[in-house]
Amino acid sequence: LTDLGRLHMTWFTEKQADAYLAPTREIFSQALDQGIEKNHLHLTGRPVRRQFLEVSPARKSETLAALDFDPAIFTIFLQGGAKGSAGVDRTIESLLSTGMPVQIILAVGNNKSLATRYAGIERIRALPFTETIAPYMAAADVIAGKAGASFISEAFMLEKPFLITAFIPGQETPNLQFIEQHNLGWVCLETGAQKELLIKLASNPGMIAAKEDSIRAYKSWNMQANQHIRPIIDQLLS
Repeated sequence: LTDLGRLHMTWFTEKQADAYLAPTREIFSQALDQGIEKNHLHLTGRPVRRQFLEVSPARKSETLAALDFDPAIFTIFLQGGAKGSAGVDRTIESLLSTGMPVQIILAVGNNKSLATRYAGIERIRALPFTETIAPYMAAADVIAGKAGASFISEAFMLEKPFLITAFIPGQETPNLQFIEQHNLGWVCLETGAQKELLIKLASNPGMIAAKEDSIRAYKSWNMQANQHIRPIIDQLLS
């Protein structure tokens, strides 16, 4: 089971699986409500790739320096999406129009047109697809983009607040409430509101600091829950 806040009902049409791994308490509860037997259901947290566990905070300055960015300036990691699906153009233009000191690490993936559009702009670094994305996300003060479960999970495992700027209606809608309920970041879908919020975040570090305890607490719970995954799989294979 993969999403954070709530799953589509089709996930529960299979009732004969040997094990169901629920990534959150919310999904665990929903699975029980949908008739999944408790002895086959396990609360395991949301695993992430090893790089998100191993990246060192000390590498932040090194990563920013490699991008020719100033570590003292507010930095945003912005998900561009393979096809620009996160409405990234409006967000970027809004940010640049503020005149505030801000640096944007823009993950463009394989979107060549997006990479070309923002190439050579002083405050933006268009980051092409890379298997090693964690150091770039860890170098930012805020991570922003679409409300995908993996992206959100990677952010809190890096102890970074997440700003939801877009979502897929239906599938990702419950993730908006999840972010707010656990105090892991902000939901800001309108360009004007995003601009206002980011201006506040850049000038008021206390707004980010106010999220730190809840982000660390959720990361700690998730890591502890992840410890159940291997024993469950080992038992299934034995």
